Amino acid sequence: MDKHSDKVTLTNGYWFYFRDENRQFAIHGSGYSGKESVYLNDQLISSLRNYRRHSQHQFNVAQDNYRVEFNVTSILKGEIVCSLYKNEQLLETETKAYTQDTTSTSLKKIGLFFIGGIITGALAGLIAAKLFG
Repeated sequence: MDKHSDKVTLTNGYWFYFRDENRQFAIHGSGYSGKESVYLNDQLISSLRNYRRHSQHQFNVAQDNYRVEFNVTSILKGEIVCSLYKNEQLLETETKAYTQDTTSTSLKKIGLFFIGGIITGALAGLIAAKLFG
């Protein structure tokens, strides 16, 4: 199975890898289109578009019932938890995030952008008033 980058980016999205016996699962969540894909041994077995905070894919392989769940746990950090279940038993869970910032760091960044927007707007207003006023 060709491993994609473990680093989460907008272009690469989120890739999760799980193994169960001789079965290799590669699970992809797009960073911007909402498309989710589940591959088993390099074959696409489930795909859907999702814009909600929770989704799941269910499929059968031989006598086994599998379920993959996506849960968005932090919109600010772009954090997604992906879990693989087999016959209703949790096999493995992996968490990835677009940014590793803490919530307080993210809020500080948002605050700085907000203040920067106010300053930029005020300066643009002053310049427009002098030019056209």
